[in-house]
Amino acid sequence: MISNTPSIGDIVALNSHPYYSDQTNILIGGDPQLISPLMIVVETVGDTQNSFDENVGMQIQEKGESCQCKCIWYSTKSHQFEESWLSSKALKKITSKNLNHTIDKQQFIDKSIGYGSLVTLKTTSLEIAKQKSSFSIESNREKSTINPVLSFLSPVMQVIGTSKSDSKEPKFDSKTGKARSVSELLVKCKWFNSSSDKMSEKLLPIEALISIPPINEELFSKIEKLIKSPTSIKLKIGDEETIFTPQKIKYTHGFYSVVGYDHLQNRTINVEILNLDNPLEEYKLIQERFPCFNLEKHPETQIETGIKKAIEQKNYIRIKYRDRAGNVTTRTVKPHRTHVVSEPSPIDSVYLVAHCLLRNAERYFRIERISSVEIFNLKYSTNP
Repeated sequence: MISNTPSIGDIVALNSHPYYSDQTNILIGGDPQLISPLMIVVETVGDTQNSFDENVGMQIQEKGESCQCKCIWYSTKSHQFEESWLSSKALKKITSKNLNHTIDKQQFIDKSIGYGSLVTLKTTSLEIAKQKSSFSIESNREKSTINPVLSFLSPVMQVIGTSKSDSKEPKFDSKTGKARSVSELLVKCKWFNSSSDKMSEKLLPIEALISIPPINEELFSKIEKLIKSPTSIKLKIGDEETIFTPQKIKYTHGFYSVVGYDHLQNRTINVEILNLDNPLEEYKLIQERFPCFNLEKHPETQIETGIKKAIEQKNYIRIKYRDRAGNVTTRTVKPHRTHVVSEPSPIDSVYLVAHCLLRNAERYFRIERISSVEIFNLKYSTNP
């Protein structure tokens, strides 16, 4: 099979689908029920001859350059796995960034996957993330609402057995001698079907599935203790470290995450438990606060002292800042330097020059408008 056609296990969609390649962070407007499902290729047959439309002459099949693909998906309307044969010319590949748990036959042989193990379709993470946008008018003002679109979300299933492919089609094409691509192993899956209020079973190609790893009970228990404390921990998200305070445990379709507060971004985030290191080490968030209760020093002087200390140590700081309009915001910044601006008044203005994580850009903060400074027990990288 040629390289630009789908292979078994690939995630695909009709060309009319709004997702494209790895561009899946797209908000859907209009009627989301008209959006076709994300599908998985489970069988392919190469086109052995050219075929053209007899009315207008457009090419339908291209010998050696296109193929027919058997695609499967799950419908929450029928509560069944559906399938259809589609031409590769009508499909586009979709890349998922969360395919760390694909499975193969060897995992059954070495017992890393066994009876009762949890699995779901490869498309699950993409379907969970799919969102629609709608607008309404309230008090003559336009209001935007974002909701999930879960029309094709696969159930979480349990493995109860395996079977060899039961395809009755010939393994090789009689005209070209090319192999017909089929699944190497079928996995027998069981799940609770809410439509029939009974258990359902289905043989699914192994290439269409991902495993859901079992929880680490020791890590799970540690997180619960941190939530009750509450205590902060140091996390690495991407290439950056942050300080994170766990608040609650969240379950989403087989996967557990921790909801908590990211003290660098000053917002609530979700972190998959699988991405957490064990053991989790408790971490002291604040190294020092300014102003402190020192009657001998003016608060503004203390704040400037704290800023200069953080600049020297290259530590993150969190400030409370009042803008010209009197609005107070909390910012976490990388303090770089102070800058003096000559004013017409007798006293010059001193500014903090820092990289603001909220705006992801360099900003100038007038020090006299900073009401508090907290020096984090975390150094920032000076690399660009």
